[in-house]
Amino acid sequence: DIKQIEPTELDALVGAFSGKTDLELADQLQADIDALKAKQDAGQAPVPKEASGLKTTLENIAGGMGQVLTYNFVIIIGFFVWFVSAVVGQYAFKNDMLLLAFQSKWDVLILPLLSTHMGLTFLSKGIETVSDQMD
Repeated sequence: DIKQIEPTELDALVGAFSGKTDLELADQLQADIDALKAKQDAGQAPVPKEASGLKTTLENIAGGMGQVLTYNFVIIIGFFVWFVSAVVGQYAFKNDMLLLAFQSKWDVLILPLLSTHMGLTFLSKGIETVSDQMD
């Protein structure tokens, strides 16, 4: 329920603040905060979810998944550096030891990590979409 502000109302708001000192503006801001709190206490104004300190379970899950995805991404970048250095080692130094080691870890470590990362990315987006629709 966002109210559109007309240009004349905006001019009135700007005019109300022009020429005032910082102390006067702070006093006016405090008066506005007190008036809003009084309205909220009387049940006339809704309390925003952020102001009340409540977070939904979905937002907590999405936040945790975001953190897991961040760590996962750093690990994936490390594996990419390993792969690039293995390819350089094979062609520049005729040594395929790093590439063979990378290939041996592909099925047991790297592929599951990439699959988990992709799955969590899609799941996180879905949870965020559902959470946004609940607001």
